Amino acid sequence: MDVLKINEAAGAAASLWRILHTTERSQVAIMNLAPGEASSAGMSVHPGQDQLLYLLEGELVAEIDGELGRVSAGELAIVPAGAPHRFVNRGTVPARSLNIYSPPAY
Repeated sequence: MDVLKINEAAGAAASLWRILHTTERSQVAIMNLAPGEASSAGMSVHPGQDQLLYLLEGELVAEIDGELGRVSAGELAIVPAGAPHRFVNRGTVPARSLNIYSPPAY
């Protein structure tokens, strides 16, 4: 049995983005964005992978497939395969998310 201790694997001081676990059908990563940071310089696209971003802490501005919105702690953003997307921390506190890709993206 695999059990991931998310807080120990990637706390607030961890790097921007880190893969925690990969199987043949899914992948789990954690992302930390400091105030003013973005998930990428431009829009990202995963052509064959769905992405689920569950926000653990903070708040993010999400642009997904041309739509803008806010994601708050405790909310799940769904990025369908092929949708251009980007997440930006415009708040004053760090944001931390758990990301699931199916199938694995990286």
